[in-house]
Amino acid sequence: MVIALALLAAPACCARRVRPAATHVASTEGSRVDRGVSLDHVTYELAWTTSRATSIPHGFSFVAKTGERIDVTHATVTSFEVALEPCRAPVVSPTRTGTMGVLRTLVLPSVAHAGHTDRRDHSALREPRIEALGRPSQSVWGELSFARSRYCGVQYVAARATTPETAGRFDELATLHAEFTIHPVDGSATRSKVAHAVFAAGKRLDFDASVETDPSVAPGSSVVRIERDLDAAFRDVDFTLSGREFERACLRGLAETTRIRVRIGRPGAP
Repeated sequence: MVIALALLAAPACCARRVRPAATHVASTEGSRVDRGVSLDHVTYELAWTTSRATSIPHGFSFVAKTGERIDVTHATVTSFEVALEPCRAPVVSPTRTGTMGVLRTLVLPSVAHAGHTDRRDHSALREPRIEALGRPSQSVWGELSFARSRYCGVQYVAARATTPETAGRFDELATLHAEFTIHPVDGSATRSKVAHAVFAAGKRLDFDASVETDPSVAPGSSVVRIERDLDAAFRDVDFTLSGREFERACLRGLAETTRIRVRIGRPGAP
């Protein structure tokens, strides 16, 4: 299984266009046409899980790797876009870039340039959703049908974006917003920090060894579940950092603990 993570430099409501990096597609990409899964339907799900976090008013509490108890309140993350990745080699525009296309080449903690294919695949869902981080939950983000095609992976992007409910308030929005109260192990005074990260973050999953066959899923269909772990997301964050370093650390922790799970029905004909 191949997973790629990225913090992307564009903090806009939709991907900001910048000059692409020299090469985004590996020379071996063309061989992917013989692999993948044949699909014509996808359901995207968003889920929060927890193993050791404790629910508190307006958020949750967990124990960091340093032993400090951390309260997280009034926290939100914005899921921006998700798409299946066709097995064919993408054609990258020489002048246009965005959040989706080069996640296949990126690994944290590098900050990356972002590129995309000139036309979004019909499996792409761009319906920004601002999610509150609190109790464990699961919901359907969207469901799409499209012409049968072979897919070799899936890409997910979290990025600052307006929604109909937040129109006109873009400056207040973030990819990740979280208010932290740190309770030191030695019993000294608590301190507070706020992360208001506007960078984009993404994760990519390769289908090669990571697709589950599920008889409850219709033939040719797939269910893509994007799962985030509440207590693990910030457990390794260095709470002595400040400013953008702290914001990047929080967003990186969230990206690293995001899991993409894919279930498919009986594979359809090519």
